[in-house]
Amino acid sequence: MKFFLKGSLALSFIFFHTQPILAAWKSQSSGVTTDLNAVYFQDSETGWTVGSQGVILKTTNGGSTWSSQTSGTTTALRDVHFINSSTGLVVGSDGVILKSSDTGTTWSAVTSGISNILYSVYWVNLSTAWAAGELGRIRKSQDGGASWSNGALNGSTSNDLRAIFFINTSTGWAVGNSGTILKTMDGGENWNAQTSGTTENLRSLFFISVSTGWVAGANGVIRKSTDSGSTWSSLISTTTNFNALHFISTTTGWVVGNSGIVVKSSDSGRNFESEKSSTTNQLNDVFFSTEPVGYAVGASGTIIKNSTASTTETAASDSTPQGSLKAINNLFDPSKAELTTIEYSILNQGNVVIRIYNMQGRKIKTLVNEAKNASTNYSITWDGKNEDGEIVGSGIYFVHIEGPNFSKTQKIAVVQ
Repeated sequence: MKFFLKGSLALSFIFFHTQPILAAWKSQSSGVTTDLNAVYFQDSETGWTVGSQGVILKTTNGGSTWSSQTSGTTTALRDVHFINSSTGLVVGSDGVILKSSDTGTTWSAVTSGISNILYSVYWVNLSTAWAAGELGRIRKSQDGGASWSNGALNGSTSNDLRAIFFINTSTGWAVGNSGTILKTMDGGENWNAQTSGTTENLRSLFFISVSTGWVAGANGVIRKSTDSGSTWSSLISTTTNFNALHFISTTTGWVVGNSGIVVKSSDSGRNFESEKSSTTNQLNDVFFSTEPVGYAVGASGTIIKNSTASTTETAASDSTPQGSLKAINNLFDPSKAELTTIEYSILNQGNVVIRIYNMQGRKIKTLVNEAKNASTNYSITWDGKNEDGEIVGSGIYFVHIEGPNFSKTQKIAVVQ
């Protein structure tokens, strides 16, 4: 398959790699034949997927087995999101919202106040959650999902909204049909239209920081913004329908779509490489808990898992490792002034970036962003605080290093 980069000149095109890279997307047995519409993992082992006929499945062993959970509905479920290991929300057709406070063992129906399809749900923190859907509906909860109210001014848009995403409590985006992109900077009090540059239906969005994000949709649309959505640039040209995307860093992300297509970028979307997905079924969602462990779900109960790096990464690991990363005391309590020490090294001189991310892929803090000498051991401490100097909540976090010909991620647990 060939993809094209949209260059700055009208006739400047670059062919993408046509040979699939060695990424082991292997099929898993879901135990169902209904369409699966969304997937979310709390860590590399524990995750949920939801779909048609009220299906909710959970795994606690990285997808080796999936068990059915009782949703209490036969309505098509469209999205799932957990804020921590126990508390999650599911949304779907007919305005359905379900909440669980016990890892999905039980799900209770919550009144959404509307009967429209809800396509997307997103937690901001333990008290605030958002949902978006049909006919431009945006709903907001400020009591942990127990009750919902209108989260947008009437008339923001009448187009279906397929995805909603918040980077912090005040700043968020929603995307949908006819190239719709809305942004709020005041916690949803006002939503302003952004110019996407396309009229295709947008189905997914992801921001890795306040400034940098991507959207994907029908007829091969993948667009990127580096100015918080003020402008969007086209990345590739193809006719494939893309349904979901997920980035784990400013450079690395995946996009999935119809006919089982999976493409990966390792350079912020400038180039995409096709990966062999082991299915020809439509893929509706993709989620990476950490590189290289990711999951995609789709039609007819399809679940595939990627747990092998690309040929580029494999080649590096088969020869001399290009660096190292190790978190010392990776279970700590910052409220007691405890720290974690992160030791690292690189074999090639160049710029090194080390960041902390939460489970939603949101950047928490940049620890290092500077040139480093090669073959030197370094260390840096993290006090469990974000960029604003606030102690983060309990949960799983990821420390990610990017250096010359080298990247690695390690999990850290914050307990209070």
